[in-house]
Amino acid sequence: MRSYQPKRTTEHRSSPPGGSRLHPAVLRVLCLQRTAGNAAVADIIQASDGVVQRDKTGLRGKKASKSYAKKVAAAESGWNNLTPLKRIAALLGPANDQLSKAKVPTVMGIIDPLGTMQGTATHASFNRALWQVWFNPAYLGPGITPAQFGRIANTVYHECRHAEQTFRVARKLAAEGRNPTEIAQMISISTEKAKEAADYPLPTKNKKEWEEAEAWQFNMVVVEGTDSRADLVNAQQDAAMQAYGRARAVWRGWKQLYDNDPAVDPILKNLYDGELLKSGGAGRMKKASEISLDDYISKRERAKQAYRQYAMMPVEEDAWATGALIQKHLGLNPSTVEEELANLDSDERTMIPVVLLSLRSGSQKEQELLRVFEQMV
Repeated sequence: MRSYQPKRTTEHRSSPPGGSRLHPAVLRVLCLQRTAGNAAVADIIQASDGVVQRDKTGLRGKKASKSYAKKVAAAESGWNNLTPLKRIAALLGPANDQLSKAKVPTVMGIIDPLGTMQGTATHASFNRALWQVWFNPAYLGPGITPAQFGRIANTVYHECRHAEQTFRVARKLAAEGRNPTEIAQMISISTEKAKEAADYPLPTKNKKEWEEAEAWQFNMVVVEGTDSRADLVNAQQDAAMQAYGRARAVWRGWKQLYDNDPAVDPILKNLYDGELLKSGGAGRMKKASEISLDDYISKRERAKQAYRQYAMMPVEEDAWATGALIQKHLGLNPSTVEEELANLDSDERTMIPVVLLSLRSGSQKEQELLRVFEQMV
């Protein structure tokens, strides 16, 4: 392989005329830029762990994210005195300011209108068809810690980045000659938003923005009926999380029985005690509990895998990194995917796996017992 030889120039200076106060590392970069060119320097910097890096685009930019963090921090001190809707406004207002600066349509924030966001599975979600961010009401409660506030601010900024991603992809499609109707159908946004994008096509000279939009588009374009690839992955994740939740509730019922927990459901306790009085009842109950534990473990692992698949999508990797900036600017440790997965079962790590057994061929009483557990979800 031929080694690279930099071009000789007619003039070479180790530093700008009159001396320089620039850091030596920066001077070396400038020297390399003169000899190897901008593209080579960018590739080297991006491939290294050095401190010199390009600023990111839009909401992920340092200036935008710092501005949001500074403005949203003011909402923390008065959090307990705000209604849920005013909390949404305090979180979303500064984010909408940054969307406006990026020439992205602002979003509306509402409390989950379908009542499907419960527990901790989903904190908030950007609805691109309605151009809204839906919030889990449980995520807007009082009495939060600084770390919890930082996580909420991260979430809001993350979801607003999804709005920016969507509009950027729409602008790219417009630049490629797609009309508003086609754009709306391709990425499931309103014709109104598609028209706004068509009036503001993405310039091809904006290489970084174009490359990002290209990666995001793969996740957004409808591939099956009205679903995008991201929709399909999210649906798989939701199904896996729901199945895990049911299996966890069943196993916790068994744990309460075995631990003599006074919180155990009395109907379940009576049914269990009645079975123990019957011939072979103890063995049947043991078998049923072993199956319940194995089902819980397998569904928990499936939920983790589905969550990782969701987080690896380009639109999510970017939004996670964008939201994490807010926690950093607030002096907090940024949330990670692995941290979320650890929290999934942080109170259940002492449970011991057991041998796989099948309950599908069990007696009617055994299946009835499981149905009782499932009704506890």
